[in-house]
Amino acid sequence: PRLAALRASYCAAPDDDTLRRLADVRALDAPNLDLSLALCTRLTDAGLYALATSRLVAHALTALDVSFCPCLADDGVAALAERCVNLLHLDLEGLHRLTDVGAKRVTHNLWHLTSLNLAGVSLLTDDAFVFDELRDGRVAAKQRML
Repeated sequence: PRLAALRASYCAAPDDDTLRRLADVRALDAPNLDLSLALCTRLTDAGLYALATSRLVAHALTALDVSFCPCLADDGVAALAERCVNLLHLDLEGLHRLTDVGAKRVTHNLWHLTSLNLAGVSLLTDDAFVFDELRDGRVAAKQRML
């Protein structure tokens, strides 16, 4: 049997070591993996990086909720955006350390997203959603979306 969803939101125990171990669990090698880790206060960018670089998880992860995880910032979100390209749903609400740098990786790399929650991410500007002339997204969008 393969695990399709894991709900650990509002749990104090999950930390980076937990995510490193999860990244190696063969039961997570399932299509459409849904992880909910909202308000897990001990998770850091290192834990997200471990998930994102796991061969078992990166291709299978389609939904992730890391809302209100106070230690998460640009590096962890960037790792997800660059490696977990099949994400459809991403909840980053309340990540007060997330800036345009990490958010731009999401908006420029995750072409299959159908929902993205950035509510309460106070350091964001509209720059995260704008392509500049050097990285004009129209060509990439046309290739991936049409």
